Amino acid sequence: MADELCPTCHSKIGTNSTQEIERAQGKQGTDDNENPIPRWTDDPLFTPRGLNGVLYSARHNNSKKVLIKELQDARKAQEEEAGFPEALKTKFSDLDTDFVGSARHITELRESTEKLLNESGSSLEEYFKLDDEENEQPQNPKIVEAGGNDPQDEWVDVERGREYVAEDGSVKSTFDLPGGSTQPSPTTPQRVHLRAIHFEDLRHPISGIGISALVLESRNGKIYNSTLAGAKFKNTEEC
Repeated sequence: MADELCPTCHSKIGTNSTQEIERAQGKQGTDDNENPIPRWTDDPLFTPRGLNGVLYSARHNNSKKVLIKELQDARKAQEEEAGFPEALKTKFSDLDTDFVGSARHITELRESTEKLLNESGSSLEEYFKLDDEENEQPQNPKIVEAGGNDPQDEWVDVERGREYVAEDGSVKSTFDLPGGSTQPSPTTPQRVHLRAIHFEDLRHPISGIGISALVLESRNGKIYNSTLAGAKFKNTEEC
């Protein structure tokens, strides 16, 4: 059976994607490009606000920390492969010390994604509609219900240029692109808590940039890692 695609992020989710035991990153091996299948843990996200339909709305996912860690590892590897100088590489918040899932984590990942898209000559609109083989996929109609555009060409829940506190304590509102221009930061609006669509938005494949990933240890469909297990999150919805 061919690998299925997530209806929202268009990443490969393998088969039997409603079964907990099959939902850890890499549980079903790798594809021809050596990317893990499923590409991401808990994809599609199990929550009504993940916008993935009734099959994926009955339960909650394990830990947002795992979801953030996978995305950070992927973006770090992609920025390295793209040849970014150290000054351009995204400074991601350290999840070992800054373990509270926050809007800052999402903003950092959005900035990294936009740097990579700029480097590859792709737009956000292309990013949101293409799978990893660069085939155009239909947009999940619930994106518009969640506040997104049709066609989607921007992050759901974004206030461009709104200041946020970076990991080093500095206040940021812009970031640099590889092409030399400066872009307003894709910050989440004030008092908007993390929700599943923020993670789905970040899981779309990036054309022209290879992806490698750390596959986290999984047992019986749950994540077991001493640095990740038991993380607590505040100011977030169940994702």
